Amino acid sequence: MTSLNSLLTAPGPSAAWQGFLLWIALIAAIGPQNALLIKQGLKRRAVGVIVGVCMLSDVIFVLGGVFGMGAVIERAPWLMFGLRWAGVVYLLWFGASCIRDAIRPKALVDSSLVDAPSPAPVKQPALVPTGGAGADQTQAEWVYHCQSGGERQPLRTEQSAPRSIRGPILLALAMCWLNPGAYLDGFVMLGSVANQYGPEKWCFALGSLAATCLWFPVVGYGSAALAKPLSKPAVWRWINIAVALMMAALAYNLAFNL
Repeated sequence: MTSLNSLLTAPGPSAAWQGFLLWIALIAAIGPQNALLIKQGLKRRAVGVIVGVCMLSDVIFVLGGVFGMGAVIERAPWLMFGLRWAGVVYLLWFGASCIRDAIRPKALVDSSLVDAPSPAPVKQPALVPTGGAGADQTQAEWVYHCQSGGERQPLRTEQSAPRSIRGPILLALAMCWLNPGAYLDGFVMLGSVANQYGPEKWCFALGSLAATCLWFPVVGYGSAALAKPLSKPAVWRWINIAVALMMAALAYNLAFNL
């Protein structure tokens, strides 16, 4: 840790560049937040919303660590002790869940649907019951439309769209704010290093924010390009094993080397 601090605070690179390097190194580690980004990117579902939530949360962590929490931790060292061991437990739990998924792997997306074309829009008028027993069903978010052959199939109305986004938003908020490692990275690690720059910590914060703006869009939208090769359960088994080993290594380092 001492060698890391001496490297980051040595003369040469600007404070902004050092802030960028430190923060992107911290957030690039595979963890719950990045795993969620990759998973949603592979599914190509609510990627922009997840990226936005992660970026906004990261901005709060950076600003809180650089301009506030670092000083608080210095006055209350017991907070760092509590956050450290909470982080160890969290990392071990996340690694165990990856081992469980590796034992029973499944693809994140159906390989038969990766390259499936979007269905053509149906031009027939919707048949919506207007009274009687069917009226309750229309209020329950279902309508029917005619397709070739006269078959009727249920279609979601616009009322169900917010629910499909609400779930990923709540999950992203949980991954960002219920992850003790995020507090350690932002409030403790980043805050303690940034406070060594004095007035230049503004530049340090800007560099860290630049890392945030680069990392999350690249991971969220870039993983969609890998949807086909990563849609196989066997591939995801090895990914889960690698993530579990990394979580165990991070937990060990957090417990004994920080």
